[in-house]
Amino acid sequence: HKQRYSRTHRRTALTTNTSYSYHARATMTQFILHFDSDLTEHEASDESVEDVLSDHHTGRGEVHCLNCKRRRIDSLPDDHYCQVHLAEVGEEELRDNYPQLKFCHIQKRVAQSYIRRGVSIFLCQHCVRYLTLTKEDADHAKHQWPAFLWSAVRAAAESGSPDIVLSVYRALPFLWRQWWTDAVLPDAFVELTEIVTTSSAPVVQDMTENRTILQKELKQLTLGSLIKAVDGTLIPTVLCPWGCSEYCHKAGSAGLDVFFSECVLPSVKIKMMAGTKKRDCERMQSARSDFLRGSPMEYDCLAYNPKWRVLPSIAFFKGKGPQLLTCRHHDGGTHLKYLHLPSTISTTVPSPRPNQLSPAV
Repeated sequence: HKQRYSRTHRRTALTTNTSYSYHARATMTQFILHFDSDLTEHEASDESVEDVLSDHHTGRGEVHCLNCKRRRIDSLPDDHYCQVHLAEVGEEELRDNYPQLKFCHIQKRVAQSYIRRGVSIFLCQHCVRYLTLTKEDADHAKHQWPAFLWSAVRAAAESGSPDIVLSVYRALPFLWRQWWTDAVLPDAFVELTEIVTTSSAPVVQDMTENRTILQKELKQLTLGSLIKAVDGTLIPTVLCPWGCSEYCHKAGSAGLDVFFSECVLPSVKIKMMAGTKKRDCERMQSARSDFLRGSPMEYDCLAYNPKWRVLPSIAFFKGKGPQLLTCRHHDGGTHLKYLHLPSTISTTVPSPRPNQLSPAV
């Protein structure tokens, strides 16, 4: 009873607004065309059918994507790049081989049970494309990344290790965590994160807005708005996996799945997204082992200003989805091998290169 109460209380605390405003339905063609133009600029289970049905409709008015389990974030506007837009899909609209797809988390018997019971199947704008378009159009990281993230969450929960679960939890930016509620998270994930207090604070920041603002203003070069834009964003607070610091608008990138495979879940075998090659992972293997730390407080601040903390960063790239940010010199990783020095006690200025000096005892 105590455990059940704890989960209920936690769900209530995480959900600030339980109302769900259902948007107008659209045909599949209209849905895909609409969000392809707007959002790309940012961009199997043993559960019983009854469990899945109760999960998909949580009883609090919430509906989430049946594949990646993400739900709408009521506090965000509809045009926000992190907003989830759900569309009603018929089982006949899914690809013929959808249960065999790498990141399909929908069992065929579950989908058929939905149809028999008259329960609507909802998919987010990314999973709609991934599960309904042809292989040539659908098998792309920009459509797969939400389902990939859910597979990483499940893999961490199934490992049974608190350290692995917390590693994934810390790697999710704060806004991303609101996509999932305790109602859909695996029990093991929820139970293990309940023991965490401040150590669960995200150490990865989402720099999409800062990057978009800077790129826009630097392109337009309107003096008044440019001054306002650079005042709070033109700061090198992006931490490269090799220890460099970088400006968000000048940063390179590495695949989200490469980041999770090599930095977040190095001891867990996870599936990689379309287009990722073995050499992509090899180019990340020389990154610092302390790139992901236990808390944001363990990272340096520029000029001792806590608002200028240099952190691992993620941003949405047009046509790619979310990517890990690197410095401009390590764009896509590196084939070089590194002997990393211990971190300095405190850094007050940005460094365009990894540490070359270190305290000695």
